Amino acid sequence: MRPSVHRRPAPYVVPTSQSVPPSRSAKSPAFPPPPPPPDAAAPPPNLEAEPVPDEAELEAEEWELMRKAEALEREVAEHKAAKEAAREARRRADERHAAEAALQRWQSELRAETEVAIARLNEQRAAQLTKCAEFEAKLQANIEAMQAMQVQVRRRAAAIDTAFDATVARLSGSYTDAVACMAEQVAAAGVAALR
Repeated sequence: MRPSVHRRPAPYVVPTSQSVPPSRSAKSPAFPPPPPPPDAAAPPPNLEAEPVPDEAELEAEEWELMRKAEALEREVAEHKAAKEAAREARRRADERHAAEAALQRWQSELRAETEVAIARLNEQRAAQLTKCAEFEAKLQANIEAMQAMQVQVRRRAAAIDTAFDATVARLSGSYTDAVACMAEQVAAAGVAALR
């Protein structure tokens, strides 16, 4: 490969009225005319350079810029910290709201389950109380029947006792009568034998 050769462009030459063809300069110049020569009476321009600030001023400006940069960095850091704190607070608030919502849902579900359980227990209690009332009624009827039977048994026992007393009395009377009769017969037979 051939090395590329950088050619300098040709210097631009400001055309003057002498370089313009007569045919064109007669009508309108292609370029503006050159400026007039400086007036000899005019004061010469101030060719003195602006004063260069000394090193102390430059250091002071540099220190001021560094101080402002540090202040901006601190402000940016504080802004980032505040932004992060706000984001963290928002995240915690969202988590707290989610936890509160979950707790409310859990309480609602537990309340519903508790109400269902209480309703079932009330139904079971009513059923058991009904059975107890029925059993108590049957037991009361049986008690009344047993009491009536007890009265009848007592009456029968009294009647039997009276009947047995009467029978014993009759048997005792019959025995006494039979003995007396036999004694009379024996006495009568002895008298007859003596005759």
